[in-house]
Amino acid sequence: MARAIRDGLLPDRVGLLRDFLPRAFLVLAFPLVSGLAGGWVLAGRMLAPLTRITDATRHGPHHGVTPSSCRG
Repeated sequence: MARAIRDGLLPDRVGLLRDFLPRAFLVLAFPLVSGLAGGWVLAGRMLAPLTRITDATRHGPHHGVTPSSCRG
């Protein structure tokens, strides 16, 4: 085994890291970015009703929001 490494038949640790790490970062960047974007969209959809409720309580019936229009 030591002879194979010395003769260059097997890559050493530095060579493996040099070749593997950039590709690993690229492969992991895609799920990270898509997960963050998906989470942002889902959080916005989940919080949209809360924004409507907050706006209704701030403005009240003077801005066209009545209890009957808030029932869904």
